[in-house]
Amino acid sequence: MNYMKIFNIVLLIICLVIIFLFSCEDGYFSRRTSIKTISTGINCIKKITGSDNKQKSSNEIITSKYNTSKILNKKSYKNANKTVIINNKVEDNLFFVRKTAHIFEYFILGILMLNVLRYYCNLNFKLVNLSVILCILYACTDEIHQLFVPGRTGKITDVLIDSIGIILGSFFFYFVLKIRLKKNRLEVI
Repeated sequence: MNYMKIFNIVLLIICLVIIFLFSCEDGYFSRRTSIKTISTGINCIKKITGSDNKQKSSNEIITSKYNTSKILNKKSYKNANKTVIINNKVEDNLFFVRKTAHIFEYFILGILMLNVLRYYCNLNFKLVNLSVILCILYACTDEIHQLFVPGRTGKITDVLIDSIGIILGSFFFYFVLKIRLKKNRLEVI
């Protein structure tokens, strides 16, 4: 039995589960997690560069109200209507960071899917295309799943953004494997 094959299948399943769990977070908690991540990053950059200003001008602080129109009568969401005061830099970077996270998680999925599929078929462009198609189908089901999560929406644009990560990851891994195969052939000769 090939233990590497089993290991790679387990890695793929873990990646699929992680993506699913991120999609299960309701909109408020998902946004809060993103804001905390960005704030931590900005604070680290300020400390590294020494530009940690304690004073904030009035135009740096904005108010962002969470949309609770999809949340109905749930006690766990009672704080969702609170007004959140966040740094303008955080708000400006929120979209970028969230979409970059989409690309990154599906980049990894593209690599892992192709890595598993290569155990069953010869490595070629058809296999890369199969990997891309399977991952895009998963991205579609992920967005459909988000339609049923409070505060989240399923968007075709997110599938397109996920597809960028899938295509980059699958083709990146394909070319890495091809280079390794060529190098191994040259060493044998």
